[in-house]
Amino acid sequence: MKGRWLLEAVGAALLLLLPDFCPLILPRKIAFYHHRLPVTNIVGGVLLDLLGAAILGTILIVLFSRMSAGWRRGVGACLAALVCWRAAGVFSIVFGLWNSNLGLARAAQSSDAYWGIMHFWSRFGRFSAYVLVLLFAGLAWVMPTVLARIVRAVRFGLAAFSFCALWIVPQLMALALARPVKPAPVQASVKLHPAHRRRIIWVLFDELSFNLLFDHHPPALPTPNLQNLYDTSVSFGNLDPVGYYTDRVIPSLLAGFRIDQIASTSRGELLFFNMQDHRWDAYDSRHTLFALASANGWNPGVAGWYIPYCRTFGAVLSSCSWVPGIQEDLPIERDGASESKSAMANALVLPEAPLTRLVSGKRRGRTAMLDHNIRDYLQVMKNAGGLIQDGNIRFIFLHLPVPHPPGFYNRKTHRLTAGGDYLDNLVLADDTLGVLRQEIDRTPWASQTTLIVSSDHSWRVPLWRTGNDWTAEEERISQGRFDPRPVFIIHFPGQDSGEEISESLPELVEYQIIAGMLTDEIKVPGDLQSRLLLPAPVSRQSAMVP
Repeated sequence: MKGRWLLEAVGAALLLLLPDFCPLILPRKIAFYHHRLPVTNIVGGVLLDLLGAAILGTILIVLFSRMSAGWRRGVGACLAALVCWRAAGVFSIVFGLWNSNLGLARAAQSSDAYWGIMHFWSRFGRFSAYVLVLLFAGLAWVMPTVLARIVRAVRFGLAAFSFCALWIVPQLMALALARPVKPAPVQASVKLHPAHRRRIIWVLFDELSFNLLFDHHPPALPTPNLQNLYDTSVSFGNLDPVGYYTDRVIPSLLAGFRIDQIASTSRGELLFFNMQDHRWDAYDSRHTLFALASANGWNPGVAGWYIPYCRTFGAVLSSCSWVPGIQEDLPIERDGASESKSAMANALVLPEAPLTRLVSGKRRGRTAMLDHNIRDYLQVMKNAGGLIQDGNIRFIFLHLPVPHPPGFYNRKTHRLTAGGDYLDNLVLADDTLGVLRQEIDRTPWASQTTLIVSSDHSWRVPLWRTGNDWTAEEERISQGRFDPRPVFIIHFPGQDSGEEISESLPELVEYQIIAGMLTDEIKVPGDLQSRLLLPAPVSRQSAMVP
């Protein structure tokens, strides 16, 4: 019997702490792809907490066994309720992680269900715990026999769950000892011929919507820089998106083929599921637009966000910087754990977090998260400015974290702030384009620069609509509908009139077009039709002074 008590304690410890380290043990290890590695001290803190929770749980079970029958019934009801409540929380996490691996159509359809569950849990999770405790306490009073059976079943479930430690603990230990792949050193820049003054600057705004900007633009939403670009460029108004999630879309666009499912090694190396051969393959940066640019003397450079560009593409880049963003944080880091702290310090952080959440019902202050996003945005913009001013870098890729929600801008004052919504961030994207174009115009190569503005995916209304940050204004503007079309606009040097290709095309056409630019097959708008057999664009008179 005492051996079973230990099993129950280990099972309870795993269930209690699993939400804090779940991303570390998932088979596809996506967390390692986005995270700055290693995670030795973070994992060390988790292991110490598992040990401490198991010891404490054993002591509590021993004390429970020595209680009188009446006390055992009451305490057992409370503990069984809390175990069931915690299990429901773990289920919501697993459901969410399953949802994130869906393709575009299924992901958009299932987001309502997923975010509905997450929204309910964030708003009513603590309340649900109280309800379950009251329900089980009522059973203890009215139907003690039924409650006794439930408590026995719960304790048996904990004992059975404890055997997961046989694979979870060794896996955590291996991760603590794992050493990450060192980012490949960037390539030395190729000395450019004095006559080679052409540049390509590709600006990708995360989650920019073509529909909201150009088809159903709210009159009160000022975006003059994007409108000016649209009026003086070639635009693609009916692209069929290649995916729903950034970490699938961007590797797809850079490699020229669709990637629906990704995984990572524990060293942060990107894997993708090869649908043709039905196997997992390593993503090869040598067969991407960056490699093509390098081979043709463009000295490619990246200032990126979220995607670990330097680790994944460093071998074919001449310059690289990467800001992981708040999305890289593991649940335990959001509670204050850090690789910069010792394992013992992280172990002391974790027990405090559940108590804080139980009292406040919150995990991390929204203001702190938005401040983090503001710092990331400013860092990416600083890195972008450095690339634009570096004349040796002729192919520049900028991945910016706007207008991706949540909002951290006030469009009325045009100031970064811990507040706002997607529409505020959309104005920030417009202001950002204005700043970047001013930077470009100050360079000696401005007149020979091709500017590309795109987005990975459109505004994912189903993803955000049921969240706590969704506003009445967003509901009114979106009308609850998801238009999947991303943005893709090309401004060729000297272009002063707008053209639009409105035929339906796959988003992967971007790869073909940019590859044609890098091989000097596409230099002017007319080359889009002659080289790639694209439909003839419809001319559009400029509505604004360029």
